[in-house]
Amino acid sequence: MHRKQKWLTAGIAVFALLAAAGILIWQHTHRGAETTGTNKNLVMYVPFGENSHVMVDQDTGSVFCVTMPEDIYDTDGSRITESDLKKGDLLTIYGNGIMLESYPGQYPGVTKIEVTKRGKPSDADQYQNIVDQIYQEPDPSERPHLGIEYRTDTMNVYTYITEGGFQWTYTDENGQTQSVTTDSAFILSWKNIADMTLDPEHGTDLTLCFSAEPESITAERWPSGLMDTYQDGDEVPGSEMVTVTKDSEGFVIKDALSGYVYRITGTWENGTVEYGFLTK
Repeated sequence: MHRKQKWLTAGIAVFALLAAAGILIWQHTHRGAETTGTNKNLVMYVPFGENSHVMVDQDTGSVFCVTMPEDIYDTDGSRITESDLKKGDLLTIYGNGIMLESYPGQYPGVTKIEVTKRGKPSDADQYQNIVDQIYQEPDPSERPHLGIEYRTDTMNVYTYITEGGFQWTYTDENGQTQSVTTDSAFILSWKNIADMTLDPEHGTDLTLCFSAEPESITAERWPSGLMDTYQDGDEVPGSEMVTVTKDSEGFVIKDALSGYVYRITGTWENGTVEYGFLTK
């Protein structure tokens, strides 16, 4: 299951811009929070679109998306996967209670989900107006978005990543194939680039959150000090390739360091897109 793939559909990606600062706002305890600090919420599962969902808190009416954990259990305690969840199911979710500031909220700290009661799709019809506000049919000309999630000592942070050059092919509303290519300056000369502050002494794991899963990813980096001296037309300095791993959490750069400019290149059936960010 891929982090944020469930969050950043075309409609939700717009709201993710609001969370670019990454500051977290929601931390409450209800429905029998345990002494360990684990929060417990009773929610209804409302899927929509292609691989998207919202959860609706049955006590507060809060609307949010979650990062699906590995630990998901049916009513009989047997282990299941996200694909086994059905529209209208009532779920008990456990987590750290920290919500990313956006609408709908984004809850990456869910550790366990239990199906409390199997529902019917019609049970979720009461929330269709919420889905209608959030969901937009994907625009085939729109390239996938990239956000990065990471954790500091005190909070989860989500940052929307700058898009660079791309080559993209799509079919328009008239059934015609369109190809668009946009070149960008070399990344060391980008004037506007997403940045994030990492622990200067220890590596930080960065989760790459694409709105659509790429077929392949490459990552490379340069010392950020080169941005002060590089000018367009200069010989492009060599980069250090960075390993991107894929696990149950999605695509991850392990132990990222401060003081670098990172370039991520994603490849899809429709083409390739370049993204960049600065670590401080």
